[in-house]
Amino acid sequence: MSLKNIKDGWLNYIKSLADDKSLDPKFRAEVDRRAELCTNCPELRIFNFTSKAARGKCKMCGCVYPALIFAPLKKCPINKWDKYEP
Repeated sequence: MSLKNIKDGWLNYIKSLADDKSLDPKFRAEVDRRAELCTNCPELRIFNFTSKAARGKCKMCGCVYPALIFAPLKKCPINKWDKYEP
């Protein structure tokens, strides 16, 4: 994952925590779709502690969940979802 994707993912995630309407509605729908796919994926390792910032980590790409689903240009390493291009 590129530094740009990491920055964008965390920035969009934090913005959505502050104001859920801050994201474009189409991208918000994509984030929700990605969340559904990731939370049901056996490659997502859920942490045992409760944290709003980091709740898990993808074993395939090493990205932190949920920030990884908020990076528009991020692509799932096992092709469950592609880049978001409006």
